[in-house]
Amino acid sequence: MEKFAVLLVDDVHENIYSLKLMIEDSFDVNIFSALSAQEGITILMKENIDLILTDVQMPEIDGFEFVEYLKNIDRTKNIPVIFITGIYDKDEYQTKGYNLGAVEYITKPIHDALLTSKLKVYINLFEKKRFQENEIKRTNNLLVYESKFIAMGEMISMIAHQWRQPLT
Repeated sequence: MEKFAVLLVDDVHENIYSLKLMIEDSFDVNIFSALSAQEGITILMKENIDLILTDVQMPEIDGFEFVEYLKNIDRTKNIPVIFITGIYDKDEYQTKGYNLGAVEYITKPIHDALLTSKLKVYINLFEKKRFQENEIKRTNNLLVYESKFIAMGEMISMIAHQWRQPLT
């Protein structure tokens, strides 16, 4: 079964390292990291990412612009995003983040228990969704299998009927 995949985007290597440690302490997930929005986009085009944690303040393309760009791409528009920031902690920035489609807005310093509880919710939702998708696939396969048997039974019945009817 495929593991939950998280993308960490932050221009400060130490911040990524700290987040990685926090996440790895509590979860068995695949963690991808990017030091810029551009690098994050490259990873998103190659990997199946289930959650993005991105810093807001980054050079060239900030977190808001990054998420705005992602929401216009079919492959990435439905990936939940959590903004993490140490500077943009005013209500207006949080509102902007939520308006862009973020599911959370966390300010630094990050409280371990807060991050862990929020990630637990998303990972549980992911696992339930994956389980339901597998159940639907299994049910569809079973229906296809049964319909083939029904069609084969009808064909055998028609052949048997033809054999019983002598040529006139």
